[in-house]
Amino acid sequence: MEHFKRKLEEYIDYYNQKRIKRIVSGTMPNSIFSGL
Repeated sequence: MEHFKRKLEEYIDYYNQKRIKRIVSGTMPNSIFSGL
Protein backbone atom coordinates (compact mmCIF):
# COMPACT_ATOMS: atom_id res chain seq x y z
CA MET A 1 0.00 0.00 0.00
CA GLU A 2 2.84 2.36 0.83
CA HIS A 3 4.42 1.72 -2.57
CA PHE A 4 1.15 2.54 -4.31
CA LYS A 5 0.77 5.78 -2.37
CA ARG A 6 4.29 6.85 -3.28
CA LYS A 7 3.64 6.15 -6.96
CA LEU A 8 0.44 8.17 -6.80
CA GLU A 9 2.26 11.13 -5.25
CA GLU A 10 4.93 10.97 -7.97
CA TYR A 11 2.23 10.98 -10.63
CA ILE A 12 0.46 13.95 -9.01
CA ASP A 13 3.73 15.90 -8.79
CA TYR A 14 4.43 15.19 -12.46
CA TYR A 15 0.93 16.25 -13.48
CA ASN A 16 1.11 19.46 -11.45
CA GLN A 17 4.47 20.37 -12.99
CA LYS A 18 3.06 19.95 -16.48
CA ARG A 19 -0.02 21.99 -15.60
CA ILE A 20 2.04 24.78 -14.04
CA LYS A 21 4.32 24.93 -17.10
CA ARG A 22 1.27 25.14 -19.36
CA ILE A 23 -0.22 27.96 -17.26
CA VAL A 24 3.07 29.89 -17.13
CA SER A 25 3.76 29.47 -20.84
CA GLY A 26 0.21 30.60 -21.56
CA THR A 27 0.40 33.75 -19.45
CA MET A 28 3.98 34.85 -20.18
CA PRO A 29 5.54 35.79 -23.52
CA ASN A 30 7.29 32.80 -25.05
CA SER A 31 10.60 34.66 -25.24
CA ILE A 32 10.66 35.13 -21.45
CA PHE A 33 9.51 31.56 -20.79
CA SER A 34 12.12 30.00 -23.09
CA GLY A 35 14.80 32.16 -21.47
CA LEU A 36 14.19 30.66 -18.02
